[in-house]
Amino acid sequence: MEIAVLAIEATVVESRSDAQSWTFALLTIRDEPGHVVVERRGEDQVVVHVSIGRFGDAAREQRLIRAFADRLQSLYGREFAPLK
Repeated sequence: MEIAVLAIEATVVESRSDAQSWTFALLTIRDEPGHVVVERRGEDQVVVHVSIGRFGDAAREQRLIRAFADRLQSLYGREFAPLK
């Protein structure tokens, strides 16, 4: 997630996890809050919920989801992958 948030000029300020989910609190460069919840469903399905800003920002939310998905794809089947 630390890499994906760069796509929306944000940083992770808090994270927590349990057996099936990860939750991230974000802060954007414009001092807006954000939240990401990543839930594992089954062996190879992940669901991502994103909220950016107090009232939502669909464009930045989609950009973050795409950056996160791209990073997961680059890591699939590997222990590491170069940053792009």
